[in-house]
Amino acid sequence: MTMGATKIDKPGQSLDCLWVCALSMERQALLRVLRGARRRSVPIGRYWEGRVKWGRVGLLQGGVGAESMQRSLESLLSCVAPRGILACGLSGALTEEFKQGQVVCVETLLQDVAGSTVHRASGGQLSASFPRATQISMSQPICTSADKRQLARASGAALVDMESYTVAACASRWNLPVWVLRAISDDVTTELLPEALSFVRSDGELDSLAALRHLLRHPLKLRDLLALRRGSLKALHNLSECVGALPPEALF
Repeated sequence: MTMGATKIDKPGQSLDCLWVCALSMERQALLRVLRGARRRSVPIGRYWEGRVKWGRVGLLQGGVGAESMQRSLESLLSCVAPRGILACGLSGALTEEFKQGQVVCVETLLQDVAGSTVHRASGGQLSASFPRATQISMSQPICTSADKRQLARASGAALVDMESYTVAACASRWNLPVWVLRAISDDVTTELLPEALSFVRSDGELDSLAALRHLLRHPLKLRDLLALRRGSLKALHNLSECVGALPPEALF
């Protein structure tokens, strides 16, 4: 079950793994590989529990940006006990090395905040099964090809997102191993719409009315939005297949 799943009052207490994503489209893709997924009621965020071949898994849609993700994840970890956390979702590429649709294991996590520490994701077979990269989490989207290349030069990162660093930092505070698996929605040559983030609410759900109002004012941008959606769906299809096929030894 996915969108029509039965709501339950309380989440279970122990999990073999907690999957964490930011966006509704990421959550929808990941739910397809969870057997018997049921939505559970939590104070902050949107949360499901289900099973994979090797155990019981929780799936948190924590929302967009560091603040939303931290509040959702910290709140959930106060009532569930996962063996580890898998951060999974979409990222943009900052270099020519990574192409749209590719699934990448992030080993080193950076943040665009002065003085922030560097976080290392856990190893296991996951890092041996996928291309590896350093990723930086930004407070705002990086939209132009020129800005992507400049960020790569300045940071040494090859990928960019907005939430993975926060997930890793939270996992560290709770003394939990964290793995980061990302799929490329836009390569370094792809130009993004600066307004795209306004089409998504802070909880990660699509704001359809905001998108429609923008397209009514700027109809020529529909082609760019559709192209980004196609790229994102392709990337998420690849990601969900990879996550669903992970054996436990790839993580633990």
